Amino acid sequence: MAEDVNNSVVPGIQRYATQIEEDQEARLEEKVQKCVELYRNSRWNIWMDFAETTTLHGPIHITCTKRFLRAYYVIVVAFMSSFFIAHAAYLFIQYLSFPILTEIKYGNIDFTYPDITLCPNSPFTDAAIADNTDLARTLNTSEAFWREANQIKFGSPRWHHKRSMLSVFHKSAEKLGKRPSQHVLECQVNKQECLDNFIITEHPLYYRCFTLRVHPRPPVPAGPTNGIRLILHRGRPNAYPLLLVAEEEPSILQSVDSPEAALAKDGFFLAFHEKGTFPTFPVQSLPNGLSLRFGQSMRVGLEEIHYEAVNLSTRACADGDYAPQIELLRLDKQSESNALPGEADQKMVKFKYTRQNCVAIMRQRLTYERCRCFSEAYAIPYSMRDIGQVWCHDLATSTSKIIHFGDTLDCIRKIEMMTDDEVLAETKPVSPGDGLNGCPLRCKRRMINVHSSLQTKLVQSLNPQTLIPYYEMLHLKQLTGPDDAFVNQTGAPLDPQDLIFLDIHPVSEMVNQIIENPGYTITKFLADLGGISGLYVGITMYTVAEIIDLITQFLFIYIPYLWSVTTLQMTRKRNLAAQVERHMAEETMKEEKGEEDK
Repeated sequence: MAEDVNNSVVPGIQRYATQIEEDQEARLEEKVQKCVELYRNSRWNIWMDFAETTTLHGPIHITCTKRFLRAYYVIVVAFMSSFFIAHAAYLFIQYLSFPILTEIKYGNIDFTYPDITLCPNSPFTDAAIADNTDLARTLNTSEAFWREANQIKFGSPRWHHKRSMLSVFHKSAEKLGKRPSQHVLECQVNKQECLDNFIITEHPLYYRCFTLRVHPRPPVPAGPTNGIRLILHRGRPNAYPLLLVAEEEPSILQSVDSPEAALAKDGFFLAFHEKGTFPTFPVQSLPNGLSLRFGQSMRVGLEEIHYEAVNLSTRACADGDYAPQIELLRLDKQSESNALPGEADQKMVKFKYTRQNCVAIMRQRLTYERCRCFSEAYAIPYSMRDIGQVWCHDLATSTSKIIHFGDTLDCIRKIEMMTDDEVLAETKPVSPGDGLNGCPLRCKRRMINVHSSLQTKLVQSLNPQTLIPYYEMLHLKQLTGPDDAFVNQTGAPLDPQDLIFLDIHPVSEMVNQIIENPGYTITKFLADLGGISGLYVGITMYTVAEIIDLITQFLFIYIPYLWSVTTLQMTRKRNLAAQVERHMAEETMKEEKGEEDK
């Protein structure tokens, strides 16, 4: 390297190199030679130490053999490495597919009763508005509007009429709304009274529902002679049901207006749902809902499945212990929920998280974003409480909005026809009370199914004197007003056409349990990867330490060599620059001296 530098410099410049610079370069050249010798002498020993001690298959055989035997081992190592790469890729793809092992335990845990919600098909009767002329006028005006409206492209006039009266109902809900004491004459759970276990819950389509929450200690006896027994009454005698819509039936069937048809269609919609939850979405979409009509007796057999899903990135689920509760706007002052008294005073309704309620909130948010109003099919999220009750069917609005009712109804219809995935792709929750992003299912949930239902015509009348627990409940709660109950204890037997007998029982005391577990975890993947690496190429965790040691030893002898060479080159460049500068100075001095001599 010194010869190259000397050849690149003109002989005249070399004469000006000082003795100090030459000595410095000589010392650096000597140091470079020592580093080169150290690198050349040590690298082979380092490699041999690694090849003799490593767990890797191949280095020692390829290093110590020659000619054909070395070629043989090269081929073997190449084949084994190829097999290892292919097998490792297969294991990685299998891990990314997230296989699930499903464990089924038959009859493993006890049956627990779900919450049972009864929603009247008619929110109030004509007798309830007999003394309210303003409400009767509003009711007739709304009915006339929807019957004459030429903008309706779907649903029946009665269907739209009921939705347009929702805000009017909530203003007079204390007087108009039905109460459990008016309709539930008997409630027994395994021969124990449960009349006091009903709470009033509000629903946008049915206005007001009654939810029964029972907590019998397991095991719960199975069979039709056990379970929940309910006797429901029509309510005020000689009263005509108003806004009667059977939501579970096609809208074309809602156009019959005769008194006989109204009395025949009057009844309740029965919904079963998990404890602490409530279907704020259209309950007729539930797979476990049933229609109840007065004058009938029904026996329902329930079965449950306890499902525990595994939470995967490709199929996320929500841990029920950490999922936020659904928060809705409380419009009915008599309604109850999981909310604390202080939260209820702030007009908040709270229920346990479910995917269906989360999706319903997302649909409601999307409806307001696109249509600038709230759909009566879903409750209003508490996070949107500041907007107010801007219902899409509300007639108490501006004339311009009424003129464009057709466009508004088309807008909400399009959103109702969207799939859940389409809705979730368009909007996101803005507060914990709206639900979780993507609205995943809960990891642990009870799936309630109607195993069987037997419906018969009720022919037996009921003597009101046998309803002793009912009258005791009225006395204890001081429900003695004319609108608190419509059954006289000393009155005539109750007509079977005004009654519903309902028996709900489990088909089995025990519940099947379905538990999912990840079929291929990261621990299993690493164990399999270690097995094939040892089989094919001999890679272990210790091999990683050996490779790190090998690299470190090479760096210890290569870095000093590289540093000494770099230092020598920089020194030569610096000395050369100094020599050129001195040469230029001497030439300048000679020229100046020559001019002075002249």
